[in-house]
Amino acid sequence: MPMKKAILLLSLLALVFDHVRADLLAEDASKFLLPWDIPSKYVVKAVAGLSCTQYDFDDEHSLDEVQVFIVQAMVHPFSCFGHFLEFFGFSYNATEYIFRLKLWESNLRKIYRYNMNNTDGTFWDINHFTVFTPREIEDNTLGSNFEPQDQYPECHDLPTPENSPDPAPASWDWRDYGVVTPVTWQNGGSCWAHATANFVGAYVLKNKLSNALDNSTIVSMQPILDCFPGNVTLNSVQYNLYYSNPCKGGFPDATIRYIQAAPTPLTTNATYPYKTDGDAGACSNPEDPKCNAYPETISPQFFLPDTSKMTLRNCALTEDQLKQAIFTLGPLPIAVSVNSSTLSRYNNEELLSGRTSPYCSTETDGLLNYNHAVLVVGYQNSTKLADGTAAGGSFIIKNSWNTDWGVAGYGNWAFSSATNEYMQSSCGIADKVVLPSI
Repeated sequence: MPMKKAILLLSLLALVFDHVRADLLAEDASKFLLPWDIPSKYVVKAVAGLSCTQYDFDDEHSLDEVQVFIVQAMVHPFSCFGHFLEFFGFSYNATEYIFRLKLWESNLRKIYRYNMNNTDGTFWDINHFTVFTPREIEDNTLGSNFEPQDQYPECHDLPTPENSPDPAPASWDWRDYGVVTPVTWQNGGSCWAHATANFVGAYVLKNKLSNALDNSTIVSMQPILDCFPGNVTLNSVQYNLYYSNPCKGGFPDATIRYIQAAPTPLTTNATYPYKTDGDAGACSNPEDPKCNAYPETISPQFFLPDTSKMTLRNCALTEDQLKQAIFTLGPLPIAVSVNSSTLSRYNNEELLSGRTSPYCSTETDGLLNYNHAVLVVGYQNSTKLADGTAAGGSFIIKNSWNTDWGVAGYGNWAFSSATNEYMQSSCGIADKVVLPSI
C-alpha cells in the first residue's frame, strides 16, 4: 500500500478510535479500562474539556493540568499525539509512528503514576523527551567522562559569604546582568562541549572581551567537536580533552585550558553552526571545510586570556563557597551526577534535592557518577515548590537540553542540608567546579 494511503487510513481509524474511547469514558468511567485509578475530578475535567490540542507544552503547568492532559491523551491518543508531534516538530514513517505512539503512552503512564503517588509536592511534566526511550535519553543528554573516583581537591582556602571581604548577597542571577548566552540542545553526548562554549561566552561577556558578542548570540561548540584534538601536548603539558569520540563525552576543564594554551578561539553558532542530528556518534566532522580553515578564516573570534592573566583551578567546594564563587567570578562550568531518565521529566517548578535523590546517578559503592556537564549561573535563597510552599533555596543551572526542558532550559538545584560541608552537595553540584582566577 502506498505510504500516503496508509497514513490516510491510519488517520481515519484514529479518528474513529478516539470517538469510541471518548464515548465509553463519558458513559461510564468505571468501564473504561485505563491502567491506573483516575480520580473523578480528572475524569470530569477530561470529558468536559477534551482539549488536549490546546495544551501548550512550553507553558508552566499545574499538577492538575498535567494529569488531565494525560487522561485526555488516553481517551484521544491519536489526536493528542498528533498535537504533540506537531508542537515539537517530530515526523515518523508509519512503522515508527506506531512504535513512538506506544512509547509515548507508556511514558505518560509513568508520569501519571509518579504524580499520583508522590507526596513531596513535586511532579513530572511532559516535554520532548516523552517520546524517547531510556537509552535515547541517555545517549542524547549526557557526555561527561569523569570517573567516580576522580575527585577534585577540597579548596579550603576559598571564601564563603560569611568570611569574604565582598560577601555574596542572599540571591544572585547572572542572567539579570546580560552575561548568559542562549540555551542550546546538545542532542548527543556533547554536554562537555556545550558547557565549555557556554562558559567562554559568559566569561567574554562578563569581562567585556569582545564587542562582537551579546547575550542573544550562541557561542558555537562545533569547532570543539570537529577541530580540537582528543589528546595533545603543548609546552610539555598534556591536555586530555576527550577519549576516542568527542560525541560520547569529554572534559570541560581540560578543554578550557587548551583554549588558553593553544591559543585557539571559539566563534558564533551563525559562523560555524552546531550540526549534530541526534546520532551520538555523528556530531563530529573533522573534514568539514570550516574545520580545515579553522581558526584562520573564522570571524568573529572569542579568545580567553592566556595563563599569565587567567589561571584555572579545579575545586571541590562547599555549597557556601560555590555561592561566593558564582557571585565573584560569574557563571561556572561544573560536572554533576544525574539520572537522565528521571531528570528528563523535571518540570518547571520542581526542585532537585539530596545527594542520592532519584535525580542523581550513583555507582554500586555509593560514589556519585559525574556524567553530565552544565553551567551554574546563579542561586536563590528560597524557591516556591509546586504545592506553593517555600523551599530552602537552590542553585540555578543552565542545561543543554533545549528550552522545552525545565524553566526555559534552566533548572533549580536545591541546597543540601549541609551547605558548609564538602562532598555533601545535591547530586554533587559543588564537587567538580572549574574556577577562573580567584
